[in-house]
Amino acid sequence: MKLRNSALDIDLTLGSNRLLLEQLREGRLDAIVIALGEPARDEQLLAVPLFEDELFFAAPIESPYARRRSLDLAKLAGEKFVCLDSDFATAGSFRQAFRQAGFEPQVVMQVGDIFSLANLVSGGVGYSLLPGRMESFNPRVKLIPLAPAYGARQKVTLLMPRRRCGEPHLKTLAEECRRLAR
Repeated sequence: MKLRNSALDIDLTLGSNRLLLEQLREGRLDAIVIALGEPARDEQLLAVPLFEDELFFAAPIESPYARRRSLDLAKLAGEKFVCLDSDFATAGSFRQAFRQAGFEPQVVMQVGDIFSLANLVSGGVGYSLLPGRMESFNPRVKLIPLAPAYGARQKVTLLMPRRRCGEPHLKTLAEECRRLAR
């Protein structure tokens, strides 16, 4: 986006959905891009869907699971897991997948950002569930498809206050996001 429109001033702010939405509503952020389990239903926000992503089982590349074509979570009850703090959309999908698998995972650590989570997986601290978009960020993590019963999809979406969507920089951002989505 920055290459296509050099006037856009884009900063990366990491945080949970709850934190980013709070900062957006308080006016500390102009717009946010977050993963949603379902479409945004807030009339005060303009939502521009970017793409859909699915969750995968994440294992270190040297793990015996890394050679599998797919995994049945119900067969992993004895394994250790790492996950994101509960305010993240991916954490909600993580919990839902394990409810469907019929057991409470043994979580050995929770973290506050997805990059730390991927590093914990690559270091062998525990397995996790990660969205496919994380595949290129850590070459030491293998993402393995989940059995269809546990599949979870996320809608990565740009959100901005509807009352501000006519401001030139936000209008340009929304247009670039729509272009990217196509």
